[in-house]
Amino acid sequence: MKRVVLGMSGGVDSAAAALLLQERGCEVTAVHLRLAGDGPSAGLIRFCSERGMELVCVDGRELFDREVIRPFVRDYRNGRTPNPCVYCNNAVKWRLLQEEADRRGIAKIATGHYVRILDDNGTPYIHKGKDGEKDQSYFLWGLKKELLARAVTPLGDFTKKEIRLLVAGRGYSAFSGQPESMGVCFLNGMDYREFIRSNAPAGAGSLPGEITDRAGNRLGYHSGLLNYTVGQKREVPLRDGQPMYVAVLDTVAGKLIVDSKEQLFSRELLLGNVHLIDPGDIRHPGLEVKIRGIGQNPEGAVQAEELPDGTLRLRLSSPAWAVAPGQPAALYRQERLLGGGIIIA
Repeated sequence: MKRVVLGMSGGVDSAAAALLLQERGCEVTAVHLRLAGDGPSAGLIRFCSERGMELVCVDGRELFDREVIRPFVRDYRNGRTPNPCVYCNNAVKWRLLQEEADRRGIAKIATGHYVRILDDNGTPYIHKGKDGEKDQSYFLWGLKKELLARAVTPLGDFTKKEIRLLVAGRGYSAFSGQPESMGVCFLNGMDYREFIRSNAPAGAGSLPGEITDRAGNRLGYHSGLLNYTVGQKREVPLRDGQPMYVAVLDTVAGKLIVDSKEQLFSRELLLGNVHLIDPGDIRHPGLEVKIRGIGQNPEGAVQAEELPDGTLRLRLSSPAWAVAPGQPAALYRQERLLGGGIIIA
């Protein structure tokens, strides 16, 4: 019987992954990662008991604080727009699951992500999941191929609706009826700006300052850079009766720089923290980029140029709107995820 370590949050997706793995004849060890908040729920404990699965609780709070919460606060204070789910998946969740699997001598590591992992001549690649609305490949561009060779993602060939029906059909309707988890998990419903203020030095990002256009003409005053993101129109004054949008958060000068909507389109992106499964992949045609998990993404092909300092310059055939430093960018060829990086400019 194949042994598998499965990350289990206690939601419908991880419950479905457990059911599918067991139906494939796997011996599943359920691993609940305590990253923020409480430990495993009573429902998860009962589910594992009924299914005959060992449930292990791993305390990852210190790692989560170091690799996710602190960078989240730091980046926003520095005028960047981070995606904590990318940090969490690439530096915390899969790492802790791998360490637990290694301690137990278990080769395979499973999660309830809506992605597929397919092998190409011995090289594993993540591919988009069947459910386009639930596809989570964008958040996983940083996973190394050595880990992907051990990874199992049984939900990749299902839609969310199919998963809910599957779990209910196996007698676990309590899981299938759970609402979707929304937003950043560690905020617990708190506004992200209030969270940053409570976890940063007094005044950081909260001090008022000037709003100017790119030529330096003052248009008004802002209430603190933390209250704004690139592309925001709300609370931005008009210029000559025309709407303006946040273009740059100048944290050094404490200024908010705005421009017209048309001027927030970019045809070039510069990526740092680049990770590619095979660097040669980006030299072939058909490269595409995704800069948002949900929302407007540039269409069309992309040309990539590797620079001597390890960064990657992307030239877009159709422009991307309101690109913010700190955003992740994932690179694809059709359904296949090739890698990605963090937008510098």
